[in-house]
Amino acid sequence: MSPEHADLTQLVDAADDKLFQRILTNDNHLLSSLLPPKSDSHYNLRNKQHDRQLLLKATHLFDRNFIVRLLYKDCY
Repeated sequence: MSPEHADLTQLVDAADDKLFQRILTNDNHLLSSLLPPKSDSHYNLRNKQHDRQLLLKATHLFDRNFIVRLLYKDCY
């Protein structure tokens, strides 16, 4: 991977993270209605990027969906 490609990838990832955080923290955001409901789990086993339920990934097209992709980002 070239250094230019790595820089562009980091820039796009940072923009995705920033938009996702804005959607999560602003209930009036246009895209907030696309988020799944908040998780009702009372377990706090590790730090998470969000408090939302994970959607079942039915097809490979879910990997291309912005909301689903960011819900699953850094989820191990």
